[in-house]
Amino acid sequence: MGESRQEKASLYGKKMPTKVAYLFGAGASQGELSYGDAPKSILMQAIADGIALKMSREPYRRLRVVSNDLVEGINIEDLITLYEMSGTREYSEIAEKLKTLFRNEIEETIGQLGGSFTPALFTALIDMHSISRLGEELVLILTTNYEDLIEKAMQLVKGGINYSIKTICTADYYRIKEDGVPILKLHGSFNWKNSYPIRVQKKIRKEKDIIWIPPGVVKKRQYYPFDVVWGRARELLECDTLRIIGCSLSRNDWELVSLVHTTQKLRTDRKAPYMIELIDFPDQCEEIKKQHGYLKIKTILEIPEVRQFLIRTYLPSYIDAEEVPEERIEGVAKYLDKENIFALWLRAKGEKLYYDRVPIRTRKRYFEKFILRGLGL
Repeated sequence: MGESRQEKASLYGKKMPTKVAYLFGAGASQGELSYGDAPKSILMQAIADGIALKMSREPYRRLRVVSNDLVEGINIEDLITLYEMSGTREYSEIAEKLKTLFRNEIEETIGQLGGSFTPALFTALIDMHSISRLGEELVLILTTNYEDLIEKAMQLVKGGINYSIKTICTADYYRIKEDGVPILKLHGSFNWKNSYPIRVQKKIRKEKDIIWIPPGVVKKRQYYPFDVVWGRARELLECDTLRIIGCSLSRNDWELVSLVHTTQKLRTDRKAPYMIELIDFPDQCEEIKKQHGYLKIKTILEIPEVRQFLIRTYLPSYIDAEEVPEERIEGVAKYLDKENIFALWLRAKGEKLYYDRVPIRTRKRYFEKFILRGLGL
């Protein structure tokens, strides 16, 4: 009977690195924008507000009614689904209008960043996994985001993109690197053109040519390339830790929740279920943990590096204490909603290495510069 990877390593006294995968949601990209002082938000409520404003100016009365629904707080995914499933031509056209406006809002916000914008958090994170003594191996990136901030970061750090499906790219855009860390865009991408192989390009003129799954309660993924992307996600999500950054695992992402649950419980290598680390605001983490009690989850405040960072930053009198009262940690956590939680977690990872005297310099130095900037060095 063959020995496992870990068993073989233990025979030679080696400790195998922790296999780490990431799942990025809109909150991760928003963290990136906030770190770069972007003027607008791409979170759902901000998008809905922008759409409502545009619709309120439409002469067509029905669109103004939809605008009022958005202003009153009706979930845009629910709204798109309701109009799409109505069965009438008029309502179907409204659903299509909502989808187009949704895409335009995100593309306009990302476009305001400018072509020279460097996604600091994503590049630092990917670069962090180049540190030999980190003890982690980056094996997979999943994302529900439509924009290409993570691809920009991967291009800068690793020199190319591996979408894990057949793609070609224009010469002045990204380089396809089939042996790179897989990036699986579960809901498609605004820069994917409907061709075979899929053509990756900066601007796609016709709406029908863009390969993406618009927001909605029902996300149709049974057609190419989504059947392949989701199948690859199930196959490749073999890790020890899945870090979820800025993704709420809401009821409108039930297929995603099912994917995480299935891959966590049904391990082909017969190992214990992987651990999920939630990188999000404490209240949001607790809500997700409560809602999905069947998942093995560690919240942001349960991550050792984050706890150490909070003590070092906000409770310095407890630095040498054997134990910190939990109420003191919870007291600090109340104010974390004003923080960029993605950046805070990344700093916590880096400062732990720095104070443990682990060399953090890499060839590209993105991670080192990010950490030293945070330390004021």
